[in-house]
Amino acid sequence: MQRPNGRWEPIIPESRRGALAGLATAALMVATPALALAQDAANGGQLYERLECARCHAADASGGMGPALAGTSLSLQQVRAQLRDPTGGMMPTFGPERLSDAEIADIYAWLQSGDQAFPSWFGTDLINLPTPMLPGERTLEVHFTHRFQSSIRDAGRQGLWGLDSFATPVFWFAYGIRDWLQVHGGRSAVRGTWEYGAKLSLLDEGRLAAPISVAAVLTGAYVDRDEIIDKGRFAVELPVGFKLHDRVSVVAVPFLATNTDASGNPASDDYSAAIGLGGTFRVTPGHSLDVEWITNLGGFESPEAVDQWQVFWAIKVGGHLFQIGLTNAVLYTPDQMAPGAQKTGIRSDVRLGFNLVRAFDLGGG
Repeated sequence: MQRPNGRWEPIIPESRRGALAGLATAALMVATPALALAQDAANGGQLYERLECARCHAADASGGMGPALAGTSLSLQQVRAQLRDPTGGMMPTFGPERLSDAEIADIYAWLQSGDQAFPSWFGTDLINLPTPMLPGERTLEVHFTHRFQSSIRDAGRQGLWGLDSFATPVFWFAYGIRDWLQVHGGRSAVRGTWEYGAKLSLLDEGRLAAPISVAAVLTGAYVDRDEIIDKGRFAVELPVGFKLHDRVSVVAVPFLATNTDASGNPASDDYSAAIGLGGTFRVTPGHSLDVEWITNLGGFESPEAVDQWQVFWAIKVGGHLFQIGLTNAVLYTPDQMAPGAQKTGIRSDVRLGFNLVRAFDLGGG
C-alpha cells in the first residue's frame, strides 16, 4: 500500500508476519509427502531392490523381519531420519555418500505409490512341494510341520475332528549360502527319515524380468528303521514357477526318487516318478490360499495308491509364515510322496495339518 509520503508499505502488519511465516512452514511440511510423490517412484523401486531392502522388509515392502513399509504413515522426514540414524540395532546406516536426499525421496515415493508387486511365493515351499524361491543369502528358515493322523470324520466332535489324535511331525531347516544356493536338512517321523540336500536357482524371474523361475533340488535321505534293508534314498526335483498375475502364481514340480518301496521287495522298480502341481492366490499382502496335487507317473506305486492333495490358508506376519488346512496324507519328503499316498482313514482320509516357518537374518544387518 502506498502512503501519502510516496513510500510503499506491506499490507500485512509486521506483528503478524512471524505467525504467517510459521503457518507457511507447517503447510510445506504437511505437503511434503505429496511433493515426494512427484519424485521418481520407478527409480525408488529400483533403489529399494538394489539396496536389498527386501531382505528384511519383503519384495513388496509388506514386512518381514523388519516392519511393513508400503503405504507407510511415516513422513518423508521421519523416513530420512531413520535411514540416517537408525534405531533398533539391525538397520544399516545410509549416509549421504551412500544414499542422497533425492534418492530417499524417490524410495519414499515408491513406498507411497501402491506399485509394489506381490512376490510370487511366501516361502521356499508351497505346502509340501518346493518352489523356485530360495531363502536369500545368510538367511535361515526353520520349518515345523504337523499332519494329524485321525481324519476329520473318523475323529468326529469327540475327537475334536482329529486335533486330539497323534500327529506326524517334520522338522527341518534351509539356509541360504548365496542368493542362488541353499542347503537343507531335517527329519520326518514317517519311517524315521533323515533328509539332507541342496537347492540351486537356475532361472530367477527378478533377474530375467520375465514371469518364470526354475530351480533344481537334490535330496538324499536315510531311513532309520531296522526292518528296512536298503536305507538310502535319493531324489531330484525341478520346480518350475510361473507368475500368471500379480496375485496368482503356479508351480509344476516333476520329480524322481529311488528305493521308494519300503517293503524291500526285490521285484519292485527301484524308483518312482511323479509330478506335483500347485498354485497360490494372494488374497491380501499377508494372506494366500495355497493348493497342491501330486500323482505318481511311473515306476513303483504304493498298493492302492491315491493322488495326494492339500488346500491350506497361509498367513505371513513379519518373519513368520503359518499355514493351516486340509490334506489326505501325512507324507512330506519326495521319496515318500512319489509312490503315491495310501488310504489310512476308515470313513475318510481328509485330515487337518499345519506348517510353521520362521526366518532369521544371520547377515548382521
